[in-house]
Amino acid sequence: MYFEMVERNEDSKFIVRWKDSALPNIGWPAEFLAPDQQKQQEILFLFLGERVGFPLGLTIPISPQESSSYEFLGRFSASAPFKMSPKHFSVVVRVGNKGTLADRKPDADIVARLQSVLV
Repeated sequence: MYFEMVERNEDSKFIVRWKDSALPNIGWPAEFLAPDQQKQQEILFLFLGERVGFPLGLTIPISPQESSSYEFLGRFSASAPFKMSPKHFSVVVRVGNKGTLADRKPDADIVARLQSVLV
């Protein structure tokens, strides 16, 4: 429903990509859209018994300002085979003179919005 299969390596390892139609507002930075950076959009799912792991993280290309992003996260969290917590989120922002991308902890407003939608 949310992902399209890119590759299945073995029984417990899957590489998927978000379906554009599943996301409320696609916000991939330009760096992720270049043909040589398409791998950045892929997500490695690793199933270990009853646990799900994302060794490289779970990147969700949505805006932290849009209400539709939080509605989406609520639906996704309710149907995900794992529990989501605001403490595991980070927000990608541009920093420095060159505007390079960096992960930052979400501010209090974003954490409160996440807590209200995650189940």
